[in-house]
Amino acid sequence: RVVVPGRPFISRLVECGQRARSPNHHIRLSTDARLDLSWWTCFLGQWNGCSLFYELNWASAADLSLYTDASGELGFGAVFGSQWLFGSWPAECLPKSIHWKELYAIYVALLVWGQSFRQRIVFHCDNEGVVCSINQGRCRTSDSLCLLRHIAFLCCLYHCQIGAVHIPGKTNNLVNALFRLQVARFRQLCPQAAPNSSTIPAAAMKPWALNFSDYARLVSPTPRAGPTRLERQRI
Repeated sequence: RVVVPGRPFISRLVECGQRARSPNHHIRLSTDARLDLSWWTCFLGQWNGCSLFYELNWASAADLSLYTDASGELGFGAVFGSQWLFGSWPAECLPKSIHWKELYAIYVALLVWGQSFRQRIVFHCDNEGVVCSINQGRCRTSDSLCLLRHIAFLCCLYHCQIGAVHIPGKTNNLVNALFRLQVARFRQLCPQAAPNSSTIPAAAMKPWALNFSDYARLVSPTPRAGPTRLERQRI
């Protein structure tokens, strides 16, 4: 309850512990369990032991003018107010599922604009599988689960919580133009957009190659109210 975005990464560890018949029995950790432990190790190393109270109400993506979407073959796009970003898929991403690609669009929006988000945000997504993954914190494939870990880590850094609701894809016209790489059409639909797109860190195009500690140089987390728990122990 204290670190809400980290909830999915404690449940699998609890399930591992439940397989032991006795508290002093040894268990073999799965690859996913080891990755969950890595998530907690990196996060707790920079957490100060304090957690914010989340707002009672969720902010709709429509209230924030926040939209994301992705194409299976062309690219991805996101809009946040007058800010916008887009990109084409590198060769390594083309074989990945549309589930991963839609999830990636949310990931990159959170990475680039997360510091400006409110505490609780509902993303609008036209992929029901992604909506379930965001809301439940679980994915069936390892590559999507890896991306979900990075999304949860960014939520912790920015002190925000995200959810998702399903919307029909045809209502997402602005982002549809961006993921089709139709910048001129996007500018026609959104004349108030910023002159230039937001910058996406090059390393973010391959999130599977990132360690959680790498985000210290990629993002500017919400300022901490005091030293971390580990820093206090050293003092």
